[in-house]
Amino acid sequence: MTRKHIHLIAFILFSILLSCFYYHFVNLSTDTIILFLAQKIFLGKWLAGGILPLFNPHIFLGVPFAFDVGMGNIHPFNLFFALPYPLSFAVWVGITVFIFLYGFYLFFCSITKDKTLALLYTFILFFSGSGFVRLNNPTIFVTIAHYGIFLYSLSFLREKKGGYVLPLIVGFFMTISGHLQFVVYGYILGFLVAIFHYKISLKKTVLFFILLAFSTSWYYIFSLPLVMDSTRLGAGKEYADIGSIRPLQHLQLILPFYLGMIQNGSSWNAGPTTVILSSLLLVFLFIRTIYKRKIASYYVIILSICIFLSLGILNIPFFRGAGQIWVIIHIIILIIVASYKDSIALLVEERWRKSYLLLIFFSITAFVFFVSPLFPLLFQNGYAMLKHGAVSLFFTLDTVRAIGRLMGLSFIPMGLLGFMMYAGSMNKKYGIYFLLLFVFIEGLLVNYFHGYFIPASALSVKTSFPKSIDAKTYRIQSTSDVIPYTGFHTYMSSIMFRPPFSKEKSMIDLYEEQSYDKLKKTLVTIPTSWAAVANTYAVQGYNTFVPKKLATYFSNFSHNYQSEYSYIISRNEEFAKTTKTSHINALDTSRVTMNDDRWGRLGIRYIISDRPLKKYELLLKEGGTYYYEIESAPPIYRYIEGTDKETVAVPTYVNPNRVEFAISKKEISKKLVLIMNPKGFVAFQNGKEIPIEKGDFEMIIQPTQIGRLTVFYSPLRHLIEVFRKE
Repeated sequence: MTRKHIHLIAFILFSILLSCFYYHFVNLSTDTIILFLAQKIFLGKWLAGGILPLFNPHIFLGVPFAFDVGMGNIHPFNLFFALPYPLSFAVWVGITVFIFLYGFYLFFCSITKDKTLALLYTFILFFSGSGFVRLNNPTIFVTIAHYGIFLYSLSFLREKKGGYVLPLIVGFFMTISGHLQFVVYGYILGFLVAIFHYKISLKKTVLFFILLAFSTSWYYIFSLPLVMDSTRLGAGKEYADIGSIRPLQHLQLILPFYLGMIQNGSSWNAGPTTVILSSLLLVFLFIRTIYKRKIASYYVIILSICIFLSLGILNIPFFRGAGQIWVIIHIIILIIVASYKDSIALLVEERWRKSYLLLIFFSITAFVFFVSPLFPLLFQNGYAMLKHGAVSLFFTLDTVRAIGRLMGLSFIPMGLLGFMMYAGSMNKKYGIYFLLLFVFIEGLLVNYFHGYFIPASALSVKTSFPKSIDAKTYRIQSTSDVIPYTGFHTYMSSIMFRPPFSKEKSMIDLYEEQSYDKLKKTLVTIPTSWAAVANTYAVQGYNTFVPKKLATYFSNFSHNYQSEYSYIISRNEEFAKTTKTSHINALDTSRVTMNDDRWGRLGIRYIISDRPLKKYELLLKEGGTYYYEIESAPPIYRYIEGTDKETVAVPTYVNPNRVEFAISKKEISKKLVLIMNPKGFVAFQNGKEIPIEKGDFEMIIQPTQIGRLTVFYSPLRHLIEVFRKE
């Protein structure tokens, strides 16, 4: 058995272990819980029934689903979600992790002859943030997982015959895998690797990407209705600034436990690290290599541009989260270092032993300093000196102590690195294995503690309602996604993003933070992103794209929001002052109260809350769940006759793509009204197309004869309407 076979078995075993972990636990993050899993379970349910959902009618009054360039819903890996949850997610994790590991391993094997070094570079990439921690955003991770095999496949372009086949196949699957921004990053990496590493001619490389663009053009063309009708992509600076990592946040590349920025004096933006210490080790090796040898100037220029862009100084249209460019930086550095077989050997030379002892001593000293009373004392004195004695409402003694503890923790991996490398320098033969051990320990510890994992069993979605609730005829809105500070986002903020020194009181008590009761209760009241899973209909939700018209509809504040949300304003004045809104993944309803008439006009009849609400008509209370009713709300489907006579229209068949009605003699004189985003819908009666009168949020159809009337969503019709600007 060759070393390559042993490494393959290791990748398989590791993927199985990680799959088992995600069978029992799931990362508590917005992207995983209320976006990815909700969408994929919905998709899998219909795939198991032989239907590919082209449209999701359950949130935002319906939104195109299949050709979502953020979710990658037509990628073959989605077939795993036809399995029951949590097995479906666990299998998906295992397969994508294996593709990530083995793909990059093959790629690094094409660079270095040493298979153990290729293994090391693969695990450094995976454990340092680009891989493992990205599982908290599966739409990004699945695309990155394709990078390695894509970069490896490009080496086949050097062949004279048949060289285009494999890279075109892999490039196609990477394109339809998910997050558009990271697909573009993959294209950029592929172009750079083909030209500068594989030395493939510019003509042949450009021809390949033209062929790839042609083979995937249909996918992007059919995604245009979703993209152009949404708020997701924008060329303005306001859009690019969202989620950007400021220059100060690059500190977390060195201090992985020192997380993010302090905002408004009350919150701690604890995003996952992009790259951690094991990656900086490779940066150090790169600098050392430049010092020893002359590196091609184009690599220096490319890295310089990427690092500059990662600072968020330059606004790139349609892209946000500048710090995510570190994925490209990281892979390029690994490529350069892997190109020199003695790069790792440099680190285990005897003359470095004293440096490692100094690193160990420095790490211990820094840890003791930051966790001791000396740090907050010096900090406060220095702050008073700089601010001329002004008192800070944020940097209190408890605040500085907490920051000190977080910074102190960051020096533990540094000390561990020093110890491992010192041990490696004592025995050069096993130096690389000590480095591998460090990467494993650091990656598992830092990445695990950057996440917050909950039992997979905690994700239980309510699918049955009291008999007085008509969930098929009317929409149901949960406060979990609407009322500020009372839903899922608040729970996450309380246990993840809110520091122990926050001045803002938490809505979640200590008991709830230590248990899963709050999370279970929140999911039982149906965050409306899960409406598709529960087979209910809502207006608000959490998705990769938000319809522009619906966002505009809710752009004005409710007239009574200041009085209704006074309990929030009293503890956070910034809430009342800020007017800037964002509709990246959800409707901004932070200043829209639940008793606003706009909800009712969109068919919201029932409001579900985990606490009492003011000025609402209480329908019933079931355990700790409150049901409120808006009696004036119209049904989703109704017949109208004249100006004021309405009756409920009961469909005979419904799936995400189609709804059918049986038209009798008495319905011919009436108009059928559907409250739903109308673009892309076509109506047929008894096999013949009939016209649809389309408004902003409704369709009006006049039945022409007795028989079956079918209304279905057509991506092609939607595309035509976009170009006609209907």
